[in-house]
Amino acid sequence: GSEYARSKIEAEQAVRSQSKMKTTIVRPTLIYDSQGGQEFMMFFDSLLKYPVVPFVGSGKVKKRPVYSEDIVTGLLAIVGNERSYGKSYDFSGGEEISMRHLAHLLLEIVGRKKIIIPVPIFICKILALLMEKSMSHPPLTRYGISRIVHETAFDHSSAKEDLGYNPIRVSEGLKLCNFSDRI
Repeated sequence: GSEYARSKIEAEQAVRSQSKMKTTIVRPTLIYDSQGGQEFMMFFDSLLKYPVVPFVGSGKVKKRPVYSEDIVTGLLAIVGNERSYGKSYDFSGGEEISMRHLAHLLLEIVGRKKIIIPVPIFICKILALLMEKSMSHPPLTRYGISRIVHETAFDHSSAKEDLGYNPIRVSEGLKLCNFSDRI
């Protein structure tokens, strides 16, 4: 895995190893709302930037984007809930969706039609390496590619069972967002 993934695992181990506090670990997936979610908005902005959208890989990687209000509701359900102590929960969205389908859904919501051209991952990695070596702020990085091609369609059934966590589908949540400032 990536250095980022390793650091998250180490942080979870550090939290679990202390014994003085009752803890619950939460792992939210791709968070979105009108104001963002950094990774989500970077993806969205990249879709809007070009008339023809170069896409890292086939776009078949599955994600479960989660609406920010669902995260808040899930966190509130943990407070004082002894059933959650010592456990970890994936706070993912209510719908599994491919990155390509998500791209089309986002473009549809802002009334745009664009051609999406899949670029093989190995070519993207070569381009990213060249950009990293020659640019101070490359638009494509090897780390960014790792985040795009990493599946995050995690199952949230234990959060549903223990906390009543019931996130909305991304196709519903995006309709609640106002993206007019991005157009």
